[in-house]
Amino acid sequence: MPCVEVGPCVDAGLQIELVAIELSALHAGLAAHFAQPNIEGAFIDGDDFCVLQRGHAGEPVNACVRYPLRAVDAWLRGAGTCPAIGSIRRYELGTLQGVPLCFTDGTALL
Repeated sequence: MPCVEVGPCVDAGLQIELVAIELSALHAGLAAHFAQPNIEGAFIDGDDFCVLQRGHAGEPVNACVRYPLRAVDAWLRGAGTCPAIGSIRRYELGTLQGVPLCFTDGTALL
C-alpha cells in the first residue's frame, strides 16, 4: 500500500515526530485516470495541493493533479475523507532520442 513517512527532523531546534500516512485512497483516485500512477513530487500552490504524475515508457503521461488544500489537510488530520481530484492538467514534454521526457520533481514559483 502506498504510504509516506514524515520526520523525524531536527532543524533550528524544531523536532518533528515520524508519522506514517496511508495514501491508498489517494492512489486509488489517481488510478482512475492513469493506468500506472507514478507520483514524482508534490507542492502547495495557493489553495491547491498539487501532485505530479510522472510519465514513463509504459505510459508517457505527465500531469499536474490538483486537490483542494483544505480538504487534503482535513483528510490528513483524520477529520474528513480523501478529497476528490479538483483538476488534471496534462503536459506533453516530447522525447529526446526516442526517450519520453518526464517530470522529475516540481515546485510552485511565487
